[in-house]
Amino acid sequence: GLVAMALVAQAMSSGATLRELAGLVPAYAMVKDKLDRPEEPWERAVERLRASFADWSLDTADGLRFAKGEEWVHVRPSGTEPVVRVIAETPEIGRTRAVVEQARRALVA
Repeated sequence: GLVAMALVAQAMSSGATLRELAGLVPAYAMVKDKLDRPEEPWERAVERLRASFADWSLDTADGLRFAKGEEWVHVRPSGTEPVVRVIAETPEIGRTRAVVEQARRALVA
């Protein structure tokens, strides 16, 4: 917290306002969704997700996190509900919704 405050103060010492500095930070659109968990074994859904996002890098540390450039989507089954949580982020809201829909299609196929 203190380091972040010091960095902002340093940046503002150049005469820039906080609003101007905030305008320099890239904007991203995030969508969070809950989808019904497929009744089949989770491994089958994982195979379809991997195929659907085949050209994306994959991190399996906590569910499935696919990333490509400035875009990413995280898909994981809930531990407490019969749902799959999907969170995606891209620079544009329409594209973010499309990425979530891509995951949805892979889950229900």
